[in-house]
Amino acid sequence: MCIADEADSKSFPNASLVASLLGDAEKPVLSIRLRNTGNVPIIVDKELVFLPELVLVDNEHRAISFKEIRAIEKPAVSVLKSRLVTLKPGEEIERHVRLRKEFKRFVTGIGIPKQPSGGETPKVSVYETLCQMPADARPFEIEVSYKPAYSFEEGFAQYMEGVDVAKFFRGPLRVSLAYTFARRTGS
Repeated sequence: MCIADEADSKSFPNASLVASLLGDAEKPVLSIRLRNTGNVPIIVDKELVFLPELVLVDNEHRAISFKEIRAIEKPAVSVLKSRLVTLKPGEEIERHVRLRKEFKRFVTGIGIPKQPSGGETPKVSVYETLCQMPADARPFEIEVSYKPAYSFEEGFAQYMEGVDVAKFFRGPLRVSLAYTFARRTGS
């Protein structure tokens, strides 16, 4: 189990991120817990999909890409907004990610399509997808970060259509844990 805490501050919200690996190599389950450790409420995604970001890492510290199964049709804005909840001080939420089964991820990226005029204009793409750990993947560790990627803020605002991204808790928090499982003992 790994834990990350944001530095204490009287003027900013605080949280902790805890990650642990359950199950076994055939059915690995990543448990992610976000706890409000501050003295002010924080707004988060109750499904813990918008953040955190999960990265599988091999023994040479290279990222192993998740296999994208399919993009998810964007839900109605009212449904998306209902996913945002307020965690009061001391409250926490948890998500279990079955790594070899389909699970949701929030993807943002920047592309630079060529314009007919010859110029280039950066374009943020954003969507939710179902993905899974590739069958042949043998990670060495898993990194869990609760910190927006470069294009997150613009993508999140675009995806949520009008939600002020400044109100959404964005960390930064990060934990890393070894991809190992406890040995089972027979009785």
